[in-house]
Amino acid sequence: MQRRQDLFGPTVDDFIPERWSTWTPVPWTYIPFNGGPRICLGQNFALTEMAYATARMCQVFEGIQERSGEKRGMCGYKTDIVLSPLKGVKVGLIPAAETTVVGEMSEFS
Repeated sequence: MQRRQDLFGPTVDDFIPERWSTWTPVPWTYIPFNGGPRICLGQNFALTEMAYATARMCQVFEGIQERSGEKRGMCGYKTDIVLSPLKGVKVGLIPAAETTVVGEMSEFS
């Protein structure tokens, strides 16, 4: 559903991060957590955990590189309960030249 051209237009597969600059999440717009009386109880925890991990990674790494060697959009997906990349996701994290991080980053080093 998140990639339907009839809902999101012809640029649904293009990487355009600006499209999210004015987006405010409301129930049922992000399907993985469901909504209504059966909404995921761990939604807030999961979103907080993702935000924390992303912020910590941004403090330690200055860039990310795609290293699969595949042409964009040609990787394919395997279907299970959720879609996942067929060949995995191969990325390279570029360490920042100077880090001003408090605490250990053993999860990412």
